[in-house]
Amino acid sequence: MNRNNYISPRSYGNEATLFINPAKKNLGKSKKKISRPSLILSFLIVFSFFSLILGYSAFADETSDTAWELWDDDEYIYIDGFGSIETLDLFAITLAKHKCEDLRVDFYISSFDRIQAKQGQEFILEITETPDEGDFYNEYKNEVFVNYSEKRGNHTIYILSFEDMFMTQDWIDRLHDLGPSHFYIDITQHADWPDSNPSIYFEHTANIWDLSGLKPVLLDAFRKCRFLSADIIDA
Repeated sequence: MNRNNYISPRSYGNEATLFINPAKKNLGKSKKKISRPSLILSFLIVFSFFSLILGYSAFADETSDTAWELWDDDEYIYIDGFGSIETLDLFAITLAKHKCEDLRVDFYISSFDRIQAKQGQEFILEITETPDEGDFYNEYKNEVFVNYSEKRGNHTIYILSFEDMFMTQDWIDRLHDLGPSHFYIDITQHADWPDSNPSIYFEHTANIWDLSGLKPVLLDAFRKCRFLSADIIDA
């Protein structure tokens, strides 16, 4: 199997093969908390406890096919899908209705029986894109930070975020080029945080998402966002 290994994706800001392209707008080193995680987070907490009651039974099985859900509120359009390994984890894409050309990517990670990581704490996300056809895959790394966390008893839910915004059209084009594929992540230690082994905070550090079906959902969200954005401007 052929591999592209991008050890430092920041050196490849214009590289077309990078799915998570860090060349977009930087959110700054302040690690400011996003102001809108409450809806997804509340849903995920309820879903988590409900799933625990069911013992990861049929309800978890129904969501493990990583069907991508599209929904919105007054300000944002959301796309999210549950992981295939740990079905309580979410891969979340967010478009602001007033600025559809950019999107955010966040990972909602559930953890049990672990201490809580600090706000702004950084980790390295090792990412592998694996198309379902052919023997070629891309492997690279990028920084994420704890954007938000909430602890309920022995259960902690984290929002891990990139510092950068990404271009919506680039994601649509990249999904088209990849075709049916899988997106694998592994949370690893950041060199600037030498005493912060991820296993201290995360019950699991790896997950995988099936990207099949994401492109039409994202394209639909982009079209809807631009339509709503035009209404906002006209208003």
